[in-house]
Amino acid sequence: QEEALCQAMEECSELATACNQYRRTVLMKGQPTSKTPDEAITNLKGELVDAIICIKELIMILGIEYSDLEKIEQEKIERTVRRLGL
Repeated sequence: QEEALCQAMEECSELATACNQYRRTVLMKGQPTSKTPDEAITNLKGELVDAIICIKELIMILGIEYSDLEKIEQEKIERTVRRLGL
């Protein structure tokens, strides 16, 4: 469990970095970056997949029921909809 948690933390950190790189490269045109827009989206996709895999592994390793996560997700979506007045 400890190794899976550490791996998930690392992958989430890499995802955050890829999100920032995408933001700077694609959304904030003119910001100096080392990647082209195509490279930034390709990297972001790869890091998203890595994070998703780690999350799925954690769910299995920790014995979390996916239905529990779906319930929490639905509650959070409903809260966001209420906050936005939709």
